Amino acid sequence: MTLFALALLLVAAVLHATWNYWAKKAGGGLAFVYLTGLMINTGYVVVVSVYWMMYRPTFSWVVIKTILVSGILKTGYSLYLQRGYRSGDFSLIYPVARGTGPLLSTLSAIAFLGERPSALAIAGGGIIIGSIFFLTGGANWIRMWIAREKRAEVSDADKQGAWRATRYGIMSGVFIAAYTLWDRHVDLQFHRPGRL
Repeated sequence: MTLFALALLLVAAVLHATWNYWAKKAGGGLAFVYLTGLMINTGYVVVVSVYWMMYRPTFSWVVIKTILVSGILKTGYSLYLQRGYRSGDFSLIYPVARGTGPLLSTLSAIAFLGERPSALAIAGGGIIIGSIFFLTGGANWIRMWIAREKRAEVSDADKQGAWRATRYGIMSGVFIAAYTLWDRHVDLQFHRPGRL
């Protein structure tokens, strides 16, 4: 990896974490998602305008459908993430969403797209999933929900709130997996010989 690629990766990570921090602080909702999307898309205007002038692309109905489906999936992700942030801790919702997404993406890519990750990739994914499980208190969840352990310091309201927040995190992860697979499907469709 070049230093430039590493720098881009680090900048992207900081921007992504900053957006999630603002999302939690703002209390989220449709208005926040809309305004954030508007600000982000404003940043694309210059790039898209230059590209448009240079290449004069045309849009078929397939391209329009592709853009619409991608937009719907990413909006669903944002809205579920916002609901999660309103109902639970950032330190729970974000890792659950970001762990569920890659897990489901990988399993679905193997099952439906015929991809075969290397042993190293699977081991790396396993470490990430295990780390997220550990950081979000996975062992406590197992004791609380599967074994039905009664703990005096955890009220039923706290359990229900944590479970509701976790469900939103899982649904955010489902949307992450869906838009990741959709993007891959589109990539495979448009980069076959004879397309575009």
